[in-house]
This record gives sequence, structure tokens and C-alpha cells, in this order.
Amino acid sequence: MKGNNGGLDDEEILESVYTILVLVVTPTVSALGIVGNCFGVAVLFKQGLRKSSNIFLIVLAVADMIYLVSFNGERLILYHLIDLEAFRFLSDQTCSDFMVLFCIFFYFDYSTATVSYTLPTLITIERLIAVFAPLSFHRIVTVRRTWIIVLLMCLTWFAFLIYPSFFLELRVANGSINKSSAFIEHKFVTVSGPALEVLEHFLLYCAMTISPIFTAFGCLIISLKLKFENVKRKRMTTREKSSNRTTLMLLSVCVVYIVTCIIQSLHIYLPNEIVSTVFTDRSPSNLSKILHQSANIASCINCSSNFVVYICTNKQFRNVYVEIFCRFRKKRVW
Repeated sequence: MKGNNGGLDDEEILESVYTILVLVVTPTVSALGIVGNCFGVAVLFKQGLRKSSNIFLIVLAVADMIYLVSFNGERLILYHLIDLEAFRFLSDQTCSDFMVLFCIFFYFDYSTATVSYTLPTLITIERLIAVFAPLSFHRIVTVRRTWIIVLLMCLTWFAFLIYPSFFLELRVANGSINKSSAFIEHKFVTVSGPALEVLEHFLLYCAMTISPIFTAFGCLIISLKLKFENVKRKRMTTREKSSNRTTLMLLSVCVVYIVTCIIQSLHIYLPNEIVSTVFTDRSPSNLSKILHQSANIASCINCSSNFVVYICTNKQFRNVYVEIFCRFRKKRVW
């Protein structure tokens, strides 16, 4: 629709922005993140998994990769079937097949996202022990204990998300309907229930409230401790300096995580009319979809930026990466 001055209508502009965010920005950020995490995993394996920090980072990288793939698959299904109303041209069986695929993406999206958003808490605890109890660190934080804790956390969240996955359904309405009502009646929705609401609030509280707040306070305490230790930097041993470099890298990862959590939490303080998403009972506006997708992009940036953080903050990681990359290029040449 054209405006009075012959230009594009505001809603058309917003819809174009939303389309660019969904089909260009989000996949680009995610693709770069997947490639970066692959490089990160290669470097961490090269360094070895004898350090608890490497174990945390490799699990984080794998969770981030699975999340980026699952989120984009889920979002593209919603975009094509709902926003573009492709359901009008598909059979019931095809829609059901898409629904199964969507459920799979939904499960891995939310389970791996929860792992990614709670793992920084474990990283913070590990660094607090390393900074405040350096002499006892290797006795308290062993490789075996680290693997057990990480795997227990992953299994807990993966098991936790099985139940909500069964509450997804595809509603189909008969008769001629306009685009607005189509958004309400032809979409993937969650069936609300007391148990499901409790689980949902618990999940959000752990991932988006407890974990970022604890991580923020932990990072602040560690930063103050490191600032105090800078006075004694000249008397540091090589081992202590290495520990400080690792701490700086992990703190940087946590800071990026905290910033993206703040961006994603902004919708809590905005009016409901603005932040309604595809899972509400009314047709969301283009502005609300843009805000929702912007929060999703922040999540993708959180899962895509770790490799850049490693390269920028850790010289040893950077050297191993250059070594692997140069070796790969030599093999390509030969």
C-alpha cells in the first residue's frame, strides 16, 4: 500500500525490515557463529581437555552450534508457513510433517539455549574458585568432576524440555479468513496449563534471571580481585599469569552473555501491545515481530561471538588457531 505522498506505507517498511532480519541478518549471524564455533571446537581439542575451562568452553560451543541450527530451522518454518501463509497451498499431511520437524527444532532450540544460558554460571563458579583458592583449585575442580557436573546439567535441561514439547499443536480453521485471523488460527501454539506455566516460569527464571544475575555479581567480584592482584603482577609466576589469561577470556565470554541477556529481557518492561509474539492469542504487529526478532538476533550473537572473544583475549588460543589454519592451508596447497 502507498502512502499519501506516493511512498511506501509504514507497515510495508516495517514488514520489509522484518523480512530482512529473518532471511538475511539472522541466518548470516548464525552461519558465522556456526563456522566460528567449529573453529573453536578444533582449537579446544588441539589444546586438550585436561583443563576444566576447556571442557566448559567446548560444551558451550557445541550447545551454541545446535541452538543456531535449530533456531533458524524453527524460525524459517514459522516464517514460510505463517508469515507467508504457505499453509494455504499445502496439504494437511505436509503441514503435519512440518509440524513434526518444527517440534524437533523447538526441542533442541530451547534445550540447548537453556544450556548456553546457564553454563556461564558454572564458568563463574569455576573462576571464583580459581581466583580465591588457587592452591586448592586443582584438588577441588578436577576433570572428572567437571564432566559429571556439565553432563548432569545438560541431561537435566534436555529431560526438562521433553514435557513442554508435547504441548505443541497446529490449529487449522475452515472457511475464508483474512491475514489477521489467519495468524491466530493457523499457527503453532502452546496449550496453556497450570503445570506447563509453572515449568515455563521456572525455566525463564533460571535461564534469564538467576543465571545472569549470579554471573554478573561473580564477574564483578572476580574483576575486583584481579584489579587488586595487579599490584603483585611483577611477582606472579608463569602459572599464575596463565590462570589470569584464562580468567580474562572467560570473563569476556560472561560479559557478552550478560549484555545479550539484558537486551533479551527488555520486553519485560515494555507494554504487552508492543511485545506480543507469534505465541500470543492475537495477531502481532510488524513492530512487535521486529522487536521479538531483534531479541532473537541478540541470542544468536551471544552464541556466535565466543570464538571472536577467544581470539581477541587469549594469545595461546590465537596461536593454536594460527597453527591449525596454516597447517590446513599447507595441506590444501600440496
